[in-house]
Amino acid sequence: MKKILIFLVIFVFALSALFFGISCKTQTNETTAAKETTTIAEATTTTEAATTETTEAEFDSSQYTIYIETPLKAHPVLRQMVMGSLLAARDLGYKYKWLATEGADIVADVAMLEQCVAEIKASGGKGAIITSPYGGSAFDEVVKAAVKDGIPVIAVHHPVTAAFTTGIGPNPKEEVQLAGKAIAEAVNGKGQIAITQGALWSELESLLTLNYQLYFKANYKDIELLPAEEEGYDPAIAIEKATAIMQKYPKLVAGISTTGGGPSTWAGAQDATGRKLVAVGMDTTEVNLDLLTSDKVFGLIYQGITEEFYDAVKLADKALRGMEVGPIYYSKVDFVTKDKADYYREEAKKVDATLKEFGY
Repeated sequence: MKKILIFLVIFVFALSALFFGISCKTQTNETTAAKETTTIAEATTTTEAATTETTEAEFDSSQYTIYIETPLKAHPVLRQMVMGSLLAARDLGYKYKWLATEGADIVADVAMLEQCVAEIKASGGKGAIITSPYGGSAFDEVVKAAVKDGIPVIAVHHPVTAAFTTGIGPNPKEEVQLAGKAIAEAVNGKGQIAITQGALWSELESLLTLNYQLYFKANYKDIELLPAEEEGYDPAIAIEKATAIMQKYPKLVAGISTTGGGPSTWAGAQDATGRKLVAVGMDTTEVNLDLLTSDKVFGLIYQGITEEFYDAVKLADKALRGMEVGPIYYSKVDFVTKDKADYYREEAKKVDATLKEFGY
């Protein structure tokens, strides 16, 4: 009996020692595994940080070219727009190249875009394109191919399609709300208002016209917005067309243009007829500001044309660095009356000297 008792004590002691040994080994293994896991996590984080730093350090903007493609090379509005992109390219350390057609020819502009793409491909893909797609989806085929090849293409000022990397421009609804309210107050909320577009096929200008129609119908029952008519981009022909409208509608109280040459169009028509209208047009160029301060036009819509082209380069910079960009961005807009003219004139005065400084 005593031998059995001694054996049981020895057996229990041995079993406890074995369990304790297993337990200690398990805890040791768990601790070791935890340490190893922590080390791997820390190593991964360090590697990611190093990769980010390396990528950022390796990206040299001076090796890339920002291509700016536009129509109407000599047009003061386009020149003011392009000034923004040139300044941004220089500020961000990029090379730059402005390619422009003389008129508003969609086929010629698509060919110019193809040239931009070809030059970027020849450089090993070191470039991005800023363009003003006034032809709408007509630009899509060449843009899709460029984006597929890794070339960022930024749409500026005109409605952006899904083909583009991203786009930036004024918000048509906001523009119309600012201008529409000012015009309605100036005509005491009643009368006929004419509206002209540079081109009836322009998606941007048609969108503005639609918003004017909706705005006046919803807010001023005594205002009749006449059907839009095309003024074109030749100043003399545009004035003739606006003059004909004023002669056709002797009770016309206001004239709106959705294009940058519009202030000259309606100012010229008033001179030709000897009648005064509440005339409103787009863009704060020096010519348009002169018309504003001389009371030939009532107001101008500032569409953020310099800022939008500047910010388009910033978006291209993000895309070139592999950073995410949204589908669309809006630029600053303002309704400019005579009391604001001096503020906007300072920017307009810089255009010719600045473009000359860049070699254009």
